[in-house]
Amino acid sequence: MSSSAVQVRFAVEFATFLVAIAGAALVALRPALIGASSRARITLPVGFVLIGVAAFLHGSLVVGSSADSWVAAIRLAGVVLVALSTLRWDTEPAFRSVLLGGLLLMAIAEAVGLAGSDTSASWIRVGGTICVAVVLFTSSRRSIPARVVTSAAATLLLVVLAVSVALSAVIANNVRDEALRQVQGRDRIEIDQVDAATTLAIRSANILAQAEQNAHADLVNALSQSPTPNEQIRADLQQLSGSLFSTGPLAYLTDKGFVVATDRVLDAPSLTQLSGSAPVREALQTGEARSAPQLLGRQAFAVGVAPVKTPGHGVVGVAVASVLLDKYYLNIRRVTEPQLHLAVVGRDGVLASSDGRGPPVSAMEAVAKKALT
Repeated sequence: MSSSAVQVRFAVEFATFLVAIAGAALVALRPALIGASSRARITLPVGFVLIGVAAFLHGSLVVGSSADSWVAAIRLAGVVLVALSTLRWDTEPAFRSVLLGGLLLMAIAEAVGLAGSDTSASWIRVGGTICVAVVLFTSSRRSIPARVVTSAAATLLLVVLAVSVALSAVIANNVRDEALRQVQGRDRIEIDQVDAATTLAIRSANILAQAEQNAHADLVNALSQSPTPNEQIRADLQQLSGSLFSTGPLAYLTDKGFVVATDRVLDAPSLTQLSGSAPVREALQTGEARSAPQLLGRQAFAVGVAPVKTPGHGVVGVAVASVLLDKYYLNIRRVTEPQLHLAVVGRDGVLASSDGRGPPVSAMEAVAKKALT
């Protein structure tokens, strides 16, 4: 529930509570003002008190959502008692009609609230409260003490609502700002962790490059001159994949950007993206290891690239290792904070999302697009 919804709920329930208590006091102390019969002088205050108790429990959030049905039962019992107590009222018919209309709105509000629309229920309930308040306020005009009491109650209502709504707005803003600072701090930690993943990818790529240039120097020189898919290098990649820090695909590319082998099947667009990626180009141009987060298809990776050099030929290819930034990676990152939700979002939408409850996909994409631009 949003902070504005909580404020509306509190304001409506506090007004209902004051009106109910004022109604109970008016009937108990000045029953003649509303023409209540002798039997109504007992049931009417009880009904108002039940309505007030329900308003207090619901508006103060003393009970959780699991007890909404009990709170609704208490309020409906109060509504029924007040309605039955008006059958023999010795007062103006218009007053009774307005009061019954207000009670009907309160009953409808309970049904709407139980259906799951708490905000709509609050606005319907405020209409019922106003109807009851009009009857009580108009009836109290005949007695000076009652007039003073109702005026004091109205003043108290305005003061409390003004102070509470203003204070709750300040508290809600402070809580939201603090939560935002915590999320931003965690976001920076996750950025550092992606950098750490690229470091692991570079280590794996260096191991691959060293292995190929030591074990197959003639082969990599030949592939540089005549690039073709090679089963020997693919077997090496598959054999080493379980011993490296990498969780993503491994690959070997020639100095012309031709993908000679991968340890797993990659589609053509992903191969094209890999061969043309910035770390591959930079490693081939500078002869030094490079790394960066990259997208291959609809998946995000921390990619490390190390050059393969042979005596007399220089850079003849590059070894590529990667860490897959998928939901398994994100779940590991949140293992100590199960309430945290992490996601990797690109320009094309959400690429990976951790388990557990998270914000709507549209909200994550909207925030990500602002950051990316």
